[in-house]
Amino acid sequence: EKMKSNLHLIGEAPVNTHTLFLDEESDAKSFRKEEYFDTVEEYGDRTYNRPRKEQLEKQDYFVNPFAVKKALKQRKHAYTELSQRLKREKTLGVVMSHIQLQKNLEQK
Repeated sequence: EKMKSNLHLIGEAPVNTHTLFLDEESDAKSFRKEEYFDTVEEYGDRTYNRPRKEQLEKQDYFVNPFAVKKALKQRKHAYTELSQRLKREKTLGVVMSHIQLQKNLEQK
């Protein structure tokens, strides 16, 4: 449970949606997320931490690509470990229920 709460399922498909209501259908066809959220194209699909253009000009948002690669590798490893632990927990639950059943049958 602690590992699940630490990972926050970052990078997974979002469970929430951002609904925009536009007046005209033509507005919907020509809608561009980048313009609406005032950000660059690379950040348009993000649902979190979507910096505006002026923020990008003022601050250095660019990160060392090696650090990003290392962080992605660590995240992948953490999710792999979590899935292995969940699988092991499920297997142990089945084994424990089988052992309990055997004990109950021996008592009768």
